[in-house]
Amino acid sequence: GTDVSTGVVRASPFYTRIISQVSTGDKEIGLRYRDMLLSILEWFIRLDHENQSKSLLVNICVQLVEAAFNCTGRHKEVFEYLIQDFIEALINTEETQFESQCGNEINPCKSPD
Repeated sequence: GTDVSTGVVRASPFYTRIISQVSTGDKEIGLRYRDMLLSILEWFIRLDHENQSKSLLVNICVQLVEAAFNCTGRHKEVFEYLIQDFIEALINTEETQFESQCGNEINPCKSPD
């Protein structure tokens, strides 16, 4: 994440903040908001093209670019939207995978009522 201030691109203080420390054996690595952001963007990129949730990626990218020209508060707002879109897409993707595994006829995955 970057900010544009007085015509200069700078690292965004929002995305460079450390969320938590991760131990990788002999050293600790700081997990940052940008790491989470990149992981979620990669998840969207890897979705099948037929998955309707993939269309959210365009809007997410536009919002991220727009946030680069605003304050840290806008980065936080866009990040919150990203998390909401990710959760919604994840639920929809899991439901689609569940339906494709279970079929539409007699559903072996559904417990009888």
